[in-house]
Amino acid sequence: MATGMLDRRSAGRSSHPFMFLSTLVAISTAALQACAAPETTNREIHSTTVAASNRDASTESALHGIQLVYRFASGRTYRAAYGIHDVTFELLEPRLEPPPGKTMPYTIQTLRPGLHFVVWMDPEFYTTFVIDLDRKRLHASALRDREGLFVSTAEIIEIARPPENTGTK
Repeated sequence: MATGMLDRRSAGRSSHPFMFLSTLVAISTAALQACAAPETTNREIHSTTVAASNRDASTESALHGIQLVYRFASGRTYRAAYGIHDVTFELLEPRLEPPPGKTMPYTIQTLRPGLHFVVWMDPEFYTTFVIDLDRKRLHASALRDREGLFVSTAEIIEIARPPENTGTK
């Protein structure tokens, strides 16, 4: 998958917001194809992408309680702590005091055990992640208001899972 930026006019943002989002879906589908099991068809991937936006509010996220630390090739490193329906991001590198962080709601679809499609929107950007816990890779695409399209892959350098419930008090 390519890494880099694309002028937002090239992504269709300037003409219509739905074209802007369709570009994001196309990029996300390409990332899903790169990560999906070989027997997964394009039709199944598209169905999964559409289903990701229809989360039942009572369903617990497959990433609930997990913290990921991941690093892009640029050196930017983040910590993401997943709650039931919210994720909190914290910039670790470059170091700033205090570290900037943000919490926002997300939608998740588990494609297979260890492979998750995550989507969230913010007033300044629309983002999708394909998180492959088994391969320790995070494929990101974002349409950012001021900077256009961002597509990159990050290495997951730490996965912290919640402790198992042992039944003892």
